[in-house]
Amino acid sequence: MLYGVVSVLLAHLGSMNCDIVGARVWVYTSGNFGMDQIYFLPNVSSAEAGQWQGQALQEAGFPYGPTMAYVFAALGVLYTHGIHQPALGQVDASGIDLAVRLTNGLFGLVAAVLIALIVRGFARSIRTSTLVSGAFLLAPALAFTNSVWASTQSISLVFLLAAVLFIQRGTLTAAWVFLMAAMMTRPQNLVAAFILALVLVGAHPIRSNAKALSKAIIAVFVLLLPFSLLISPTLPVDVIANTLFMHVGNGNDVWTFPVSWGAFGPWQLVVSAVKGVWGTQATLFPAVALAGGLSFYQWGALGFLLCMGFLAYLALRRGRQMLDDGRYLVLATLAVLALLQVMTGAPAYHMLLPTAMSFLLVKPLTRRAYLFTTITLSTTTFVAVYGMGAYWLSAHPEWSTGVYDPDFWAARVFAWAVDNPAIVVICASANTAVMVVLAASVLHAPHRPIVGPDPETQSQSADEECPTLIEGAPSGVQ
Repeated sequence: MLYGVVSVLLAHLGSMNCDIVGARVWVYTSGNFGMDQIYFLPNVSSAEAGQWQGQALQEAGFPYGPTMAYVFAALGVLYTHGIHQPALGQVDASGIDLAVRLTNGLFGLVAAVLIALIVRGFARSIRTSTLVSGAFLLAPALAFTNSVWASTQSISLVFLLAAVLFIQRGTLTAAWVFLMAAMMTRPQNLVAAFILALVLVGAHPIRSNAKALSKAIIAVFVLLLPFSLLISPTLPVDVIANTLFMHVGNGNDVWTFPVSWGAFGPWQLVVSAVKGVWGTQATLFPAVALAGGLSFYQWGALGFLLCMGFLAYLALRRGRQMLDDGRYLVLATLAVLALLQVMTGAPAYHMLLPTAMSFLLVKPLTRRAYLFTTITLSTTTFVAVYGMGAYWLSAHPEWSTGVYDPDFWAARVFAWAVDNPAIVVICASANTAVMVVLAASVLHAPHRPIVGPDPETQSQSADEECPTLIEGAPSGVQ
């Protein structure tokens, strides 16, 4: 109930920004011209020209895979049959904005339920799973990402969490289906789903994986038929290839791809130490030459690829063991953090994915490490999302509304926070420390036996062998 009230309230206090403008265009396009046109017509839209001094320098092109296209197609149906007016006037625009924000909130609720189910499978305690999912649900970072900024992170998160749930329960076909669906949402899910897929390959016999994967491919092929017939059978591959070119290749120049778009991480520390700049100047520092003839951007891409190679090796080599002790979730979380922390150019709200995944780590982490990881990521993500939003929108009077109104005291405080050298260093250091803690935990083999799979017959022994977070003892690696 509290989550619903907060979501609706913040949806009405939410800010206008490029993300919600893009979503408005996608809903309108799919509702009026068909879901296949979502990949074409928005590319020539100048709806976002307002943030570029009237120039259409950034179009509202749809950057996601078919899974997200289906979601926006459903919103398009809601638009045309529910809130449509003769033209896209202010009434229509406000209705679409509210529908997108409330859809984000609904998916956030589903994500919390999935987190509760996954944690229950590990911790064997209803109280623990309820507390963990409730803490995620009421985390300010989730509310601001969903309702205020209106980013669709929760939508893609649900598909990845569903895959994790089926992996945990050993339902291979469903796990592969949702892994592929998660890959066809956004780039952050791609790296996590890739590591989880390697865990399945390393943990289960080839015959079992081949049988399950064959069924999953058929199911996904059928689900993609509308896009295959209307656009191209290679659409999912084309979207991923273009994404890799932009995010891992050299698809951006140094001025349009800074070391960070707001996400705190090690690069702010490097910039401050090497270039002597602090605060937002360190966060938004351009990806110029750093060392060895390579730029920040290129060093980040190289570091990311090395991290992914090492995580992939662990997933294949120790997949069975990590599936049993829950450390495969640490691998997936580290993969996302490598993309967002080691790579350059990550927006603040993209950090919602590793923040959400950190709530699943009840079993593989000690109590202290678990609390440090979840609290740190939740806090730094909230500070970044609110603060960088207030910082950016302060230059756009027509967009800096609601909780981002520069006359609102909280907006001023958080805008000051992300420009304060000490706070930026603390947040960047804390997120870097999270990566170190997770890396140490994934390399540290557990010393106690794994609890059996049947919570009904072994609930008492599970409580003794795997004490929950609430009951006072560490859960996971000792």
